[in-house]
This record gives sequence, structure tokens and C-alpha cells, in this order.
Amino acid sequence: MSDRNGKIFCTSIASLSHISKACGIIFQAKQEKTLYVAGDTIWTTEIKKTLQTFTPDVVVLNACAAELAGFGRLIMNDEDVEAVARTVPDAQIVISHMDTVAHASITRYTMRGLLAKRGVDYLMPEDGETLVFN
Repeated sequence: MSDRNGKIFCTSIASLSHISKACGIIFQAKQEKTLYVAGDTIWTTEIKKTLQTFTPDVVVLNACAAELAGFGRLIMNDEDVEAVARTVPDAQIVISHMDTVAHASITRYTMRGLLAKRGVDYLMPEDGETLVFN
């Protein structure tokens, strides 16, 4: 897909009727930073290939390690966030989806500690906070 301002590339789409473990979208436009928004996904080879291909400047990750009974984890955890950060070391990593879903297994507080131990640089906005990337 594309529009007059740039290009949009979709890694893949997941639904409960046809589960795929990768879901994300790349936004590119002239004179703007490349943005990758990961949906409800875990670390996969598809995500890695997308990051290596597009080398985004900003990566937004749902990362509360949410799980569904009988399916397993469907959102990134601290290990996945570290893998993203190592794959695109110059990108600004934004952690979202924290403390917002009942099936999350990692809180904001816990994630901060886990990522500090891993040495991962990231931004984790508070609820309602706006981030601007110039």
C-alpha cells in the first residue's frame, strides 16, 4: 500500500481464525523518520527480516508479554525487546501496551527492571503522554 506522502508496508496480519506470530507495519515518507509499529506479536524471523530490510528510526512495540490460555504468549517480552534493540541498534525503541490488558504478565515496573538488567535503551511513555521524533 502507499499514498501520496509515502509508503506503508505490512509484515503480516494476524487474526484468531488464522494465527500468525508476526504483525507489524512500516511507515515511510520523505523527510520523515521511518517508523515500524509492531502489533500483537512476539519476536520472529519475519520481524527480524523487516527490521533489517527497512532499518527504522523508531520502533514501537507492544511488550507486556500478554498470554492467552491454550495459545501462549502473543505480545513481546523483555527478551524480544532486547532482540529488536540488538537488530536495529540506532533505532529509538518505544515500549507500549503496558498495564493495559488483563492478560499481561509483565508490568511497567517489572519491564523497566528487566530491560535495565539487559542494558536496553528505550522510551516507555506514561498513559496519555505524547512522544515526538524529529
